Amino acid sequence: MRSHSDGKPFSCTRCPKQYKSAAALKVHERRHNEEKNYICRVCERSFAHNSSLRLHVQKQHPDVELPAKGTVVSVKAVQRRDKLLK
Repeated sequence: MRSHSDGKPFSCTRCPKQYKSAAALKVHERRHNEEKNYICRVCERSFAHNSSLRLHVQKQHPDVELPAKGTVVSVKAVQRRDKLLK
């Protein structure tokens, strides 16, 4: 019945999001604990997934050109590249 209602009794303790089920909340809360290695070059907001960063840039900074699709530019990737170039 809960899935058919508009009620969302399960609230995240770290952000204002609310969910209909404890399971959905648990999935969401895992995102808060993930390492955020993808950083926006414009506003420096960080993301756990390359796809999340790309979506953010497309929506929040539409004038910024993204690298080719499939290109992964994470903090760790940049550190590995810098280490190889030394």
